[in-house]
Amino acid sequence: MAWGSVLVILLMYAGLGLILIVPFILSAQKTLRQVAPHNRRLQPVQLWWWLMPIPIVSHIIIFILVLRLAQSLHAEYKERGIPASNAPTLVAGMAQWGVSVLMILAGGRKVGLFAVGLALFFVYWTSVATVRRKLEETPKEIPNTNI
Repeated sequence: MAWGSVLVILLMYAGLGLILIVPFILSAQKTLRQVAPHNRRLQPVQLWWWLMPIPIVSHIIIFILVLRLAQSLHAEYKERGIPASNAPTLVAGMAQWGVSVLMILAGGRKVGLFAVGLALFFVYWTSVATVRRKLEETPKEIPNTNI
């Protein structure tokens, strides 16, 4: 394969990635803004680190972002009394992250892994949006009626 073809494929992946990741980051920021500041394990602006262009470093950062977002949401759920068996979004986020690591190890040559990773990305995005809606519907402070 000629280097020109490889460059075109890489630019297509990068373009598709930006088209998908920017709206996801905006959605995740809206979700994190529903979390009380004392429950946040990261700030909404830190989600832009998802765009880190250095492959191995970016995957370490994405792992941390997925983990901290889930921890933030879990703390907020706990404070509001919303039942959750584990940290919301953690399973979907780690599954998507794991497949993206496998894609790197496979050299990006596995179309099946790309399709699975893309599907898991949408599952993760949906779980983040679902949590946001649940937080929007649940009062931040439950009034004390025993006064």
